[in-house]
Amino acid sequence: MRTGEGASATVTPFLRHANDQWQAQLSPDRRWVAHVSNEAGPNEVFVTDFRVDPATSSVAAGESIRISEGGGVAPRWRRDGRELFYLTPDGSVMAIEVDTNREFRPNTAKRLFRVPGAIPEWGVTQDGSHFLFAVPLSQPPPFNFVQDWQATLRKQE
Repeated sequence: MRTGEGASATVTPFLRHANDQWQAQLSPDRRWVAHVSNEAGPNEVFVTDFRVDPATSSVAAGESIRISEGGGVAPRWRRDGRELFYLTPDGSVMAIEVDTNREFRPNTAKRLFRVPGAIPEWGVTQDGSHFLFAVPLSQPPPFNFVQDWQATLRKQE
C-alpha cells in the first residue's frame, strides 16, 4: 500500500502472512480485497476487509474469509460489489453473492459454466452478465530441439 505524495511516499505491505498472496482485486466500495492465497494449502480465493485510518492514511487488514472450496484463482467483482466471481482448477466460473452492508457475509458459491483451458486473465462486464476469456483454440505446436544443426548446413552446400 502506498501512502503520501512525492519523495515522502512510503510503501507498506497490506497483508503480512507467511504464505503467498496475489491477484488482489479491490471491491468497488473499496472496503474489501479479494485475493488468492495458499495459506490453506492449495490456491484459494479469500476476502479481507480493507481499513484505512483517515488521520494517518495507514492501512490495516482484518481477518481473511475463505471464499472458494477446492481451489480458486482470479477473483473479479461485479460493479455493485454484491457478487464475486472466480475460476476453479477445472475451469468452472463460480459466482458468489455477498452482503457487505455491515460485515462481509458470503452466500454459497454457484457454478455458472465451465471454460476448459481458460487463461486466468479474464474480464466480466459491470453487471456480471457477460464474460471475456482467452482460450487456446488448438494445441501449441511441438517444440523441436535440433542438435548439431551446423552439420545439416554443410550437407546442403
